[in-house]
Amino acid sequence: MIPRVGCLVHDGGLTITVTDGRDHIETRTLEVNESLAGALKAVMEAHARWAGRVRLGLDRSLVTVKLLELPRTAPAELVQMVSFELERHLPFRAEDAVSAFRPLSPRGEGPVRVLVAACERRVVEGPLRLLDAAGRCRAVRTVGLMTLPPLPDTPEDARPWFRQLRELRDRWMADGVPAAMLRELSMGMSGDFEVAVQEGATMVRVGTAIFGSRHDG
Repeated sequence: MIPRVGCLVHDGGLTITVTDGRDHIETRTLEVNESLAGALKAVMEAHARWAGRVRLGLDRSLVTVKLLELPRTAPAELVQMVSFELERHLPFRAEDAVSAFRPLSPRGEGPVRVLVAACERRVVEGPLRLLDAAGRCRAVRTVGLMTLPPLPDTPEDARPWFRQLRELRDRWMADGVPAAMLRELSMGMSGDFEVAVQEGATMVRVGTAIFGSRHDG
């Protein structure tokens, strides 16, 4: 079975966990005074047959999480409302934030509850650069970003989420994240891939459009 790798960023450094999908779990905590990129590269080379994704997590202390209750509105307006409301809750400047949100009650009537998570951009950029350095080995390479928006009623409803990912990619590139780490935008599925492509998608998932629903027949 192919090993899976997770990286948890915390104040003391980085904790790497590798599991083979059975019972074996290998964990190593790297302190900030270690060569993090070199140590991560060594772990990945020890599992050289691994060829999947690295799952990156942030310690809860590094993330601001809020549950907002907002007026029900169109998806494009909801993005703006969340950004406006989030500024009131951040312990750092809004322009320095990386955030994501998910409506918990996307359909129905009355106010919509929205779960929002945000952290400082520097918290994410450090691990991305670390993965890029470690990615010079044959085991892992970060090549882009991916998003899956809430299930839209129409393809246009997904556009704000696709646009937000593209704008996040553009900000990171402007801030110096290597372009090779951000060349792919994986977003859009059979029902909304045309909108995703208009917003800059380089990879789409269109299995249903090609093969039909797995419930058909």
